[in-house]
Amino acid sequence: MNALGRRDLLRASVLSGAGLFIAFHVPRKVARAAPEPAAKKAPPDPNAFVRVAPDGSTTILLAHSEMGQGI
Repeated sequence: MNALGRRDLLRASVLSGAGLFIAFHVPRKVARAAPEPAAKKAPPDPNAFVRVAPDGSTTILLAHSEMGQGI
């Protein structure tokens, strides 16, 4: 079995670090260089019980009608 010398350890460490750098940083830079045009999406509904129409009107949906407390 061969002993791992200092130079071999340093060389392996540098090559491993360079490989990790290329694997994680280069794809991000390539992705930033060519941005895709943003597609215009409709705004999401605030939640299942509130709807806001394009004209600004708001509709609130209730499963049970509010009848008051009898006061």
